Amino acid sequence: PTKCTYTEPTPCAEMGPFWRPSQPKRAPMCLTDPNYNSSTVMKMKFTLLVQEDHNCAPIANAPVDLWHANSLGQYMNNDCRSSEVTDDKGMLTVETVYPMNYTGRPHHIHIFVHNTSMCHDRLVIQGYFKGDELRSPQREECKACHSDDARLTMDCD
Repeated sequence: PTKCTYTEPTPCAEMGPFWRPSQPKRAPMCLTDPNYNSSTVMKMKFTLLVQEDHNCAPIANAPVDLWHANSLGQYMNNDCRSSEVTDDKGMLTVETVYPMNYTGRPHHIHIFVHNTSMCHDRLVIQGYFKGDELRSPQREECKACHSDDARLTMDCD
């Protein structure tokens, strides 16, 4: 098991205007992306770990919504949205396409962890990608997008 080294909950971000409730689970996401089968679209797979902040215990069965722009930088496609649930180890594996940036925004993925029986708070983040020239230093990179050791730590006090 990984040693718990987190002392602060993951900081929240704004929800953004494109969240839609009650989306079906889509695995993989973005199958109807206009470029899905093109060799120019980068597909990615990452795993999230959702855990409590004070003891790093995994949060099982946590509802998680994910959404992002498609390979053209558009949110109109509902196929790039999914409602998921973490497994008994607090983990969730996601397969999707690399989201395109739009109007000056860096490439990013929205992640919304709903409140759970263990944690009465909710967590909304926008995960950014390392090396994106549009990402400012204040924006957290999406460690989940290039690491097997990504954690979303929720404040459950």
